[in-house]
Amino acid sequence: MKKNNSIKLLLIGIFALGIFYFDLPASIQAKINPFITVDETTETSSKNQIKLGLDLQGGSQLDYKIDLRLVPEEDHDNIIQGVLEVIERRVNSLGINEPNIYTSEVGGETHIIVELVESGQVSKADISQYLRSDKTVNELTEDERKTISLEKAKATVGKTIQLEFKEQKSPDELNQGNEAQAAEIRTGLQESLQKILDGQTFQTIAQEEQQANPGKAVYLKGDFVYKDEIGSTGIQDTIDELEIGSTYGEIIDTTLGISQDESGQMVVNEGIQIYRLLDKKEEVRHERAVSVSHILISYQGAERATASVTRTQEEAQTLANEVLQKIQNQESSFADLAEEFSDDESNSDLGGVLERPVTNDGSYTFDFESAAMSLSEVGDISDVVEIGFGYHIIKADKIETDVIENKYQIETLTFSTSPDPWKATSLTGKHFKNAQVLLDTTTYRPVVEIQFNSEGAALFEELTKNNVNKPIAIFVGGELISAPIVNQTISGGIATITGNFTQTEAQNLARDLNTGAIPAPIILTGEYTIGASIGQAALHQSVVAGAIGFALVIIFMLAYYRMAGFIAAISLSLYTGIFIFLIKSSLPTYLAIIIAVIILVMLLGRISKNDESGADSIISIIFSIVAFFLFTNLLTSNIVITLAGTAGIILSIGMAVDANILIFERFKEELRNGRKFEEAVNEGFNRAWNAIRDSNFSTLIVCGILYYFGTSIVRGFAFTLAAGILISMFTAITITRALMMGFVGKKIAENQRLFGVKIEKKPKKEINFLKHSRKYVAVSGALIIISIFAGIIFRFTPGIDFTGGSLMEVTIKQESATREDIYANLLKTQELINTNGIPQSTLEVEAETSNNNIDENETETTIATPNDDQIITDENIAVDFTNAQVVESGENGFIIKTGYIDEQTHAYVLQNLRDQYPELKETRFTSIGPTVGKSLLGKAVIAVIVALAMMAIYIRFAFRALPKTVSTWKFGGSAIIALFQNIIITLGVFIILGIFINIEINALFITAMLTVMAYSINDTIVIFDKIRENLLEKPSGNLEEIANKAINQTLARSLNTSISTLIVLIAILIFGSPSIFFFVLAMTIGIAVGTYSSLFIAPPVLVWWHKKSRR
Repeated sequence: MKKNNSIKLLLIGIFALGIFYFDLPASIQAKINPFITVDETTETSSKNQIKLGLDLQGGSQLDYKIDLRLVPEEDHDNIIQGVLEVIERRVNSLGINEPNIYTSEVGGETHIIVELVESGQVSKADISQYLRSDKTVNELTEDERKTISLEKAKATVGKTIQLEFKEQKSPDELNQGNEAQAAEIRTGLQESLQKILDGQTFQTIAQEEQQANPGKAVYLKGDFVYKDEIGSTGIQDTIDELEIGSTYGEIIDTTLGISQDESGQMVVNEGIQIYRLLDKKEEVRHERAVSVSHILISYQGAERATASVTRTQEEAQTLANEVLQKIQNQESSFADLAEEFSDDESNSDLGGVLERPVTNDGSYTFDFESAAMSLSEVGDISDVVEIGFGYHIIKADKIETDVIENKYQIETLTFSTSPDPWKATSLTGKHFKNAQVLLDTTTYRPVVEIQFNSEGAALFEELTKNNVNKPIAIFVGGELISAPIVNQTISGGIATITGNFTQTEAQNLARDLNTGAIPAPIILTGEYTIGASIGQAALHQSVVAGAIGFALVIIFMLAYYRMAGFIAAISLSLYTGIFIFLIKSSLPTYLAIIIAVIILVMLLGRISKNDESGADSIISIIFSIVAFFLFTNLLTSNIVITLAGTAGIILSIGMAVDANILIFERFKEELRNGRKFEEAVNEGFNRAWNAIRDSNFSTLIVCGILYYFGTSIVRGFAFTLAAGILISMFTAITITRALMMGFVGKKIAENQRLFGVKIEKKPKKEINFLKHSRKYVAVSGALIIISIFAGIIFRFTPGIDFTGGSLMEVTIKQESATREDIYANLLKTQELINTNGIPQSTLEVEAETSNNNIDENETETTIATPNDDQIITDENIAVDFTNAQVVESGENGFIIKTGYIDEQTHAYVLQNLRDQYPELKETRFTSIGPTVGKSLLGKAVIAVIVALAMMAIYIRFAFRALPKTVSTWKFGGSAIIALFQNIIITLGVFIILGIFINIEINALFITAMLTVMAYSINDTIVIFDKIRENLLEKPSGNLEEIANKAINQTLARSLNTSISTLIVLIAILIFGSPSIFFFVLAMTIGIAVGTYSSLFIAPPVLVWWHKKSRR
């Protein structure tokens, strides 16, 4: 026996070293292991690393709703998958690394979630367009890169998914039709311009044109730029003619860039545009500017030298020196010499005057710029300066300091007039029925068959008749999917697309076609963004909270259980190491299954040694199988750890102690009863197993319910908590047991005091808890009445998760800001909207960035629209802010709660607030439609009811082996009554706190309550398990005496478990992220009340109920 345990201890030691080595950072692994390099370690580590959620590392989440109302139910899955793949292609085209794209059910609707952690490819144009900054790419912060990537993703992903059939233009059509097309586009743009000049809003018209002409029309609203930074020379030449707020009255021709046509030739993309001057302001652009004239003496072979220049470089240098000598001798004026000798034909006849002053902005070559900027007085002449164009002589004509220039903000509507190789046909997605994959019986290759409706069949027949041996292009969502060659006229309304398809490619093409044909648009309904610095702060706070909580729990265990506490510390350390290993690893499936099977065998082997009935064994086996599948999942996939997930991990540290405490208390009890050390260990583990299994199984039930009914945040919490529970059980019944057995036969095992056992000379007097049960119930009753009256009088404040509505959180530096002033501003905004509508110029989302202050420069935003029949359009926007609430929140902070407002109204409200408070900063915006809110509330209520029912049923099953004189349902009923008391009192405490501070009952609060329910049931089951054990030993005993004895026997366990859990929770409260403060506070209050109810409410209720039924 001792030899076997020594082998176990050795294996545990090797296992621990391996786990802790794997958990180390790559750089430390390389230092420890001399056989691998840092590069090799880093490569392995990149595949096995902790994957953080957006709220811990920064990033953005876009939530798109798929409208499936008109899609047959049997096609839902295919359509959702097709939309998902279209979005994936679009996001990948942005160059964003490792986007996380998945589907989710939100409020009974199907959504696609796009999570962007890394930044994508960014260009200077992107910076100007989305960030409205003149920074270079290298000057961007990571948060600024992510902001640009987010805006590009929103512009790209949300394009309408539609099916189009186009035919190829002939060469004549490309040439002749282009002129007609360009003329048509110009006519249309002229009509739009006239509407604007007649008083319609520029942005409204521009956005309508962009939506009606995808790929051809683009609306942009820029930030302030200097004139020469405006991309269009036509705008540069005319912008000074405009007054602020006016639109230029003519169409401007412009160049949109250069691209490659189908023949490989580079072509210039032409376009036309109109623009409006939004604002302008003066700014100091250059500290010093020198207006100069120059004489260029070029030579054959120099850059940009014309064919007429035949002199050699030496001759050019000699001539330049001669010209300089003439200037210095005043033989002729500089202007005359420039006209006579300068090879710069663009200005030689103007006396060599350069139009643009020389500054330090890099517009001229470095040597030319340095020579010009060194001229200190007007009229100074430089020495001969050699650059790639030849030899320069420079004269200072004018020197200015603190040069002020105008900066302009404009909005533009631009149309491309470049020829399109494809032309639209009458056949569109509305004529399409479906597409399916078939097998060509001749080539045995998969083909895609398209079926049209009757009208589409006739159109397709005509289309194919006119395009035999020519391609017909099929576009989905504006992207070219396929351009098959038509072999013959096709009738019957069925077309076959042939090609070198694999089965997967054919299925994907059919799915893409079905996606484009069936009306399943996607709508951006939510946006959540958090800066990298905020995410890092939250991660740091979570790590600190976890470390402090872990250390305090270890100290507590050592102080109370001494050597057993030391063993618990080792077990908890291994628990932490295993947890990190599981969430960090991404192993091959076969290896993960092998490890999970080993764990399963160990658990089943341990369970087989317990004296359990057949039904109990089945529960234990189910428990082990759940652990097998969960461990396999954890080992094969990188689990994303969110902020709520870290709370689950940290909480599980406190709960992980529970199994050890149960075992240690049973072990101490056996030692007090006179058993030898080895017998006490074996008996203690065997007797503790039922309580460990049943209590933790009930918690797993709640985790399963949270995962099924919860949102992604709640699911992350539930998953990590469930994983923690299973890991803690594994370490407790295997590692802790082996470590305890290691003391067998050692002298230290003879000293029971080292294991926290006090040898009492007299039997310890039991406290008659049930004697005072009426007092306990009276206290609970008083607290329940207070809570109910608080709910009636003050009412709890439901979060917008449940009611629907909008919430804005802002900080205002001006000390004069008051709640009353903000409310007055809202009423003024209400009047403006209801009278005049929302000015369209406010609808552009602002991009605010900074590098320094987290509180002032990081914004967290969440948006969710209502159901479609409640979406407000520009024409009928109406708001009511009379019932809006404005409450103070922290230093210089305010929270504004209103009914549901859309993003347009939100932007206008924000603009009006900033007009009054220029330094106002919005730190959070959440908006949820009433339908979504009611759906979430319904799911929360169902989750609570299902959790209560499942717990009652499980307790009934777990306590079935009782004497017939005691009803097993009473155990479950008593536990549920205690739970109700727990929930009502905790809710009452929150309602009362809400009178003084801003607290809401939201989805996270419900999550906290469900967790508290699981914990309370866990605690109650341990006490009831002891009552069960005592009843089985003395079936005819008095239940009140048996229950009282059970409370005394489990008192230390209940208090110690609660203390260890509360230690961790208090550490999170003090040191953790403010984002989950109230979530953790709810659990702290609930667990404190739950411990009280488990000890002093559930047992008396059971006894009273039993007595009443016996009368």
